[in-house]
Amino acid sequence: MNDKSIKTRIEMALLKFFRHRYFKTGVKIVLISGLVFCALFLFNNFSRFAKNGVAVNLSNTLFFKEGKSGVPRILPLKIPDRTTSLVSFRHDPTAYYGNAPPYEQIANPAYQLVWRAIEDLGLGSASSPLAGFVNSSDTVLIKPNLLGEKQGMYTHPSIVRPLIDMCVRAGAKVILVGDGGPGYTGTEAVMRETGYKDMVEKLRDVYPGVLIRTVNLNDLRAWHWVNTGKASMFYGSGYTDEDLADAMGHSLSHSPYYARKDPQGKSPAGRVMGWYAISDYVLNATVIINVAKMKCHDYMINTLCLKNNVGVTLSSTIPEIEVATWRIPHVKSRQDFDPSQYETNFGNDIFWRAIADVNRIVLYADRNGILKEKKQRRCLNVIDAIEASEVNQYGTGMGGGKIYRGQVLFAGLDPVAVDSVASRFMGFNWKRIPVIAKASSVPEGKREAKSYTLGRSDPSCIRITGDIMDSRFNHIFEHSSNWHQYVEKERLDIIDFDPPAVHSVEAKATGDRITITCHITGASVAFLYYEVFGEGYAKKMQKKGSIYTAVIPKTDLDYIIQAQDIYFNTVRTPLYHISSD
Repeated sequence: MNDKSIKTRIEMALLKFFRHRYFKTGVKIVLISGLVFCALFLFNNFSRFAKNGVAVNLSNTLFFKEGKSGVPRILPLKIPDRTTSLVSFRHDPTAYYGNAPPYEQIANPAYQLVWRAIEDLGLGSASSPLAGFVNSSDTVLIKPNLLGEKQGMYTHPSIVRPLIDMCVRAGAKVILVGDGGPGYTGTEAVMRETGYKDMVEKLRDVYPGVLIRTVNLNDLRAWHWVNTGKASMFYGSGYTDEDLADAMGHSLSHSPYYARKDPQGKSPAGRVMGWYAISDYVLNATVIINVAKMKCHDYMINTLCLKNNVGVTLSSTIPEIEVATWRIPHVKSRQDFDPSQYETNFGNDIFWRAIADVNRIVLYADRNGILKEKKQRRCLNVIDAIEASEVNQYGTGMGGGKIYRGQVLFAGLDPVAVDSVASRFMGFNWKRIPVIAKASSVPEGKREAKSYTLGRSDPSCIRITGDIMDSRFNHIFEHSSNWHQYVEKERLDIIDFDPPAVHSVEAKATGDRITITCHITGASVAFLYYEVFGEGYAKKMQKKGSIYTAVIPKTDLDYIIQAQDIYFNTVRTPLYHISSD
């Protein structure tokens, strides 16, 4: 066989192969695969200019997780953001209280909601959310609201139980649970009838190496008079001791409450302004977990974290008179006092000052009741709104209070911020609530008082995490008859429940940096959350009109945008991806 014949045979074989259907099918598969690869490559590189987020597998990321609504939820940042106050908002339509002490997780539908809310704050880990907040040397005081035993009047022990478990996991050896409710005997009765006594008793067997017990903040054997002096919100206000009255308009300067000596022999000798009788259980604590109950209030519009700290003062300093209305100034004294007067609620210029003073004491007073420049204890704030009280602070107890099943929980280190966001859930504008709007202000003529900061109420400095506050939450709490007539004039009720609108998101690379630009309308602030190599970061975006920008490193990363308006209505975008290629 010659060379020409061999060559002809090879050519015929190749021609036959190329014409075979298997070859044609293979070529089609290769071509289609190539086109798909090229499309994915181009999409990945140009997705940084997309306006509608990119679908990615969220299950493998540490920073973003898929929420129930399909919108990414944010886990605690690896590097905490110190420029804003963080407030966790958690909602679960299945959440409700446990039926019986000790309110174990398996029999307590609210348990996991509390756990997630605290985990959102990034104070510890998923298995121990308070690991970086509480340690073995701490004395922890958990202070619920124990106004009464009727539904809606008190913080339910189902909310406190997971907090106790978190403290134990974090290493706490001393955990106290108590409040200064309606007198010593009254507080003991409320703790017994609401299940606190039984819960704590059973937890002693669960945690034999930990001292867990209930305490009564009305205990006359252990308390101090604390004088806030020039740091008082009354300082420079023009008010006198005669002006400060109890809840019925009677001047406190004639009350025996302020003439009594504390166990150290100290007495205000009838002076009222800036003087408060504070339980030693508060002053001796190194950690306080303030667990408020969401309620309307006859005088202060609502009662949340700031107002809940009134319970650290003694109900009475006199053994013979256990329950009195003297422990904190409520209104300005007047002969014609009426609870429905404007000066009692929206125009009340007394009560908020006293509440702010007490909160300063909680944060800054040392064991001897002396105010220091630095905070003397760590404080965590939680609001139980699984059930909330509309109309007034008495739930089903008295005065026509009504129960609203909110099935939500709030948590944060900043009580002003937490109260501001929680007010939005109630359908109230926080700016119209005196204690929230004014608690962080500075006493007239006292510049040094800036060091005794309580928190932030500016919406541009508050960041919501957990679930998003959107138009689903549009219930407006029923008003108290005391201030109902002023609501429209004061514009208390929120009428806008719609979140901001994110119209576009664009990412542009310049050198080793990437600029994220967003067009957002209806917002007061926007935050950029991004994850790089499993670590989370947050940046407050720069605002110019309706355009928000932020500059971040050029690298492979995932990010989302969160925008909030002045009422804390919130929107969170889908997840975007940027490739460094």
